Amino acid sequence: MNFKKIVIPIFVVVVYQGFLTAEIITLYNKTDRDVFVSMYRSSSSEKSGVHAHGQSVIPITIKKEGSVDIERPADDRVLGFSFIEKDLGSSIEADTFAKLAHVPVHLVSGDSLYFAVDGPELKGYDTVEYEVVLPAIAKLSNVKNQIKQVVTSSIAEYMKPLS
Repeated sequence: MNFKKIVIPIFVVVVYQGFLTAEIITLYNKTDRDVFVSMYRSSSSEKSGVHAHGQSVIPITIKKEGSVDIERPADDRVLGFSFIEKDLGSSIEADTFAKLAHVPVHLVSGDSLYFAVDGPELKGYDTVEYEVVLPAIAKLSNVKNQIKQVVTSSIAEYMKPLS
């Protein structure tokens, strides 16, 4: 039996799994305002939350352009976040929780979560979304706008009355 053939795939799986579920998650605030984060235990309806930790630990304040490290909580936890600290109570009713910006912990891959503004809303993004997807969308939007400008000006030039 070839020992190397067994050990290497197991090592790769363990390292890969460790990358996806880091023990420490760094929360990055990429906004120009403080962000408040609280952790809730998700219920069966996924729209209601019950505070999962003592008030002395949560909510966390992440200063503008700052970061905070937290231990990865259990998969039944949801991170709720807001610019307004009073939005994050020690317990939350289902309808209020549904309106609160939140990210289920099991959807956070890797070791980072970024808070950024998308239009008027505060949103949470994992590393791939923040460092790959969002910049790609911004570039494509820029290209679309340039094409639109060229086409619009060409049509306007074509439509000019003859003198």
